[in-house]
Amino acid sequence: MHPMRVPNHVERGLSLLLSQYKGRPLLTAWTVSYLKQVQLLDDATYATIISRFLERATNAQLDLIGKLVGEPRRDRDDALYRVFIAARIRVNRSTGLTRDIVDVLAIIYGGTYVLIDQAPANLRLELLEIPELATADILEMLRDAKAGGVGLTLVVPTTAPETRFLFKSVGDTSNPAQGCGSSTDVTPTGGLASDVASAH
Repeated sequence: MHPMRVPNHVERGLSLLLSQYKGRPLLTAWTVSYLKQVQLLDDATYATIISRFLERATNAQLDLIGKLVGEPRRDRDDALYRVFIAARIRVNRSTGLTRDIVDVLAIIYGGTYVLIDQAPANLRLELLEIPELATADILEMLRDAKAGGVGLTLVVPTTAPETRFLFKSVGDTSNPAQGCGSSTDVTPTGGLASDVASAH
């Protein structure tokens, strides 16, 4: 919730004068000079408070918030660092449930995924789109959000869907860039579909 800001102290103050004092030049001038100082103080206070909000903080203010929640900057620019701080805040509130992992993932990834509960005590998370963040950074956040003793396998695609290595149906010529070669044409096609990282 943002604090309330009054942008018009001068106008409000003059409107509050009793009728017998309105229109008096000396009183009006004194009131205006006083209320201008009040406006400057209000503006400075508001700017100071707002700069401490995560979505508005920059530079040193962002570093301070990161320090408070336990997320180092690591040479990240403000926009990226703000994402990691938001994720760390959610991680700090995690109780290790699946919904906590999903919430953290929504902050740092935002794409489509498949989450599979595997017995005993293991989660398999398959990202269906190439993430913008490094796999190690995603895995670190998810590892901190999950419950202790629960394993986590993270499968991350390394190529776009149209270039992934897939087995091709016999007679399918819809996309010759995908699939295995044949006995007469062993030209390699496609790319590595995914990479796997695990956390315990």
